Amino acid sequence: MMNNSEVEGVNRARRGSSESSAPMPSLRETSAHQEVCAIMQQLEERREYGLDNTLSETFPCSDPLSSIPNPT
Repeated sequence: MMNNSEVEGVNRARRGSSESSAPMPSLRETSAHQEVCAIMQQLEERREYGLDNTLSETFPCSDPLSSIPNPT
């Protein structure tokens, strides 16, 4: 992990090399954003997994055989 002086040095270098007028996010902001995105993706995957389990427990995998001799 980088200490505060290293983070500030990287931030200064990023700001200095920026040619656009839009401000660059700081290294901490970028890191926080990536962390939030990773957490949101994990939550979405857990939700999907839970829904898959709910559906598989609710519906049978195959229909039972018909008790009607000629179902046409």
